[in-house]
Amino acid sequence: MTDANTTVQEQTMTNQREQMIANKPEEQLLAEIMNMQRQNPTAKKAEKLCHLRINFSICFVRFAYAFYGLDRKQLETYTPEKLKILSKLILTKAKPRAKLEILFGFVPILGWIYLATRFTNFNYCRIYKKLQKMCGEDFICHEILNKAINGEYDYDGY
Repeated sequence: MTDANTTVQEQTMTNQREQMIANKPEEQLLAEIMNMQRQNPTAKKAEKLCHLRINFSICFVRFAYAFYGLDRKQLETYTPEKLKILSKLILTKAKPRAKLEILFGFVPILGWIYLATRFTNFNYCRIYKKLQKMCGEDFICHEILNKAINGEYDYDGY
């Protein structure tokens, strides 16, 4: 009985909020601006997203070889669905190692230098989570990943 009352109260409260927003032109404008910002990222956000995707692709190619022995020619034959599954498999292997890297990061100077390098399990997990948060479930850009597989992005820079 109380669950039904709480759901009815929640529904009426959300309806009241929607009516208040509909009544105030300022709130309508703010809601419209927020929707536009979500749909059209700024140049800085788009650049950051591209940079994250490139780093993810480079780490992906490196860890596919390190964990499963898959070289670039073998990765070229995979479909996008298989690459998505492989990225999740790499993540499951990288997570425990990332925890050890974080602990090693507490060692002065040597640990900091190690974590500052770009190709660590910790960075792979961090980039994976950021891309998933920014782009949703389908965050792998296959054009950039194919360029990384073909060797257009090297490990020292791009």
